[in-house]
Amino acid sequence: NHPHTRFIWAHAGSSMEIHRHQTQMDFLLPVLTRLLEDYPNLYVDLSWSVLKPYLLDEQDVPRKAWLALVERYPTRFMLGSDVVGRFDSLGEEMDSFRPFLDALPEDVARRVAKDNFLAVLPKGK
Repeated sequence: NHPHTRFIWAHAGSSMEIHRHQTQMDFLLPVLTRLLEDYPNLYVDLSWSVLKPYLLDEQDVPRKAWLALVERYPTRFMLGSDVVGRFDSLGEEMDSFRPFLDALPEDVARRVAKDNFLAVLPKGK
């Protein structure tokens, strides 16, 4: 209904509250794939609650299915954090995405880490 509105889906739909009750939502990747196919104005924030268990496994190895999805939609994903108020841990928080970013092609990693977020911001006059 609103094709010119940019929607950013926080945490790709996950949360730590959900993870208190279940480790992983098996339906998340297929649902996210379908939504990205159907809605070209949907963007996805990959912040801390998505990192594990979705982007990385228990050994910090990137999950191939998530890498493939990000590569399929290289302009639609962006890093985020829930660091609020005190920013002492921001560098460490963002550095935890390095194994995932390093597994992506360099241009895609740059987009996810920085360029995609800047692209969705309103353009100044």
